[in-house]
Amino acid sequence: MFRPWQPRYPRRIRTVDAPPVEGGGAQPPDPEANENSEQVDWEAKYHDAVNTSHEWETKAKTSGEAVGKLTERAETAEKALADMKTAQQRLDWRNTAAKATGIPADLIRGDSEEEINAHAEALKSYLSTIGRPTAPTVPNPSGTPKTKSRNDNPNTLLLKQLFGTN
Repeated sequence: MFRPWQPRYPRRIRTVDAPPVEGGGAQPPDPEANENSEQVDWEAKYHDAVNTSHEWETKAKTSGEAVGKLTERAETAEKALADMKTAQQRLDWRNTAAKATGIPADLIRGDSEEEINAHAEALKSYLSTIGRPTAPTVPNPSGTPKTKSRNDNPNTLLLKQLFGTN
């Protein structure tokens, strides 16, 4: 049953934003106390902030230039490294083809593995068709060489016929 003279809420309501009971709440700053303290030179603070801003801007530009130089240097080094790796890979391919075909690696040319292998095979087939050069044979190595007489020269015979001289 409802009794209108009874309160509907508990007697004590605790709120979240209520100050503590002991009275230790923070006091708002007193504007009169601030006027008595030193005056702040806002214009000087502004100029200091502008100067600091310019210093940092100069440092950023300088570091940006340094980053650009270092980036260019790194790209050059990476390109040189890639070129060296490519050259080493070609050398490995040439050495492999040289071992497989028996052709000296210095004679093999090409930029890709297929070109190098094809060139090595072409050289191998060409060199297999050509016989190895042989040294001239000497019939009597311990004897004296045969000297030619005047009659052995075909020009001498022609001169004799033309002019009738010995």
